[in-house]
Amino acid sequence: MTTILMIKTEIQNLYARYEKIVRPLVRGVFAFGLLLMINDRIGYMTRLDNVFIVLLASVLCGLLPMGFTAFVCAFFLVAHVSALSIEVAGVLLAVLLCMFLLYLRLCGSKQYIVLLLTPLAFVLHIPYVMPLVVGVAGGMGSAIAVSLGVVTYYYLSYIVENAAAITAISDNDSLEKISTAISGLVSNEEMWIMAVIFLLVGVVV
Repeated sequence: MTTILMIKTEIQNLYARYEKIVRPLVRGVFAFGLLLMINDRIGYMTRLDNVFIVLLASVLCGLLPMGFTAFVCAFFLVAHVSALSIEVAGVLLAVLLCMFLLYLRLCGSKQYIVLLLTPLAFVLHIPYVMPLVVGVAGGMGSAIAVSLGVVTYYYLSYIVENAAAITAISDNDSLEKISTAISGLVSNEEMWIMAVIFLLVGVVV
């Protein structure tokens, strides 16, 4: 037990000594992985599916606060979806703005990491880890952020799964595209049930 405590202390001291290097490096690597995942899963805009652009964006994310990483990821998402449909991208942008401006802006940058990690946990097939972790390490704000992450993942999945149907709609029928996009958000019962469950589990833990 004493050996474990000594190792823990050494790691903490090492981190404190090189914090100015380690933190930007971790943020940059994290952003790089997220952006590669977005390009791989959504990748409708081929211009953004470029490793040099991703690398440059990741360097900036490493040097700037975590909120900037959330902004860059949101930009990549909206840009990719805009290549599929401007109308659907507009709905997605409105959803993301509501999340960022109405809630996350009030809770500070700590919640951005939770929102970003939740969709990533779904992709890695370990989503149920998130409400448990935030329940132990975070507060009520983190539990709500997890729920928003669930909504983000499911809504993006809906867009990807219905991409063929969306592109089949005439470009002149913008209202039908908007209606389809909103329907995927409002009518997705599984998404809302999962969001509520994740919120409740986080609060209970």
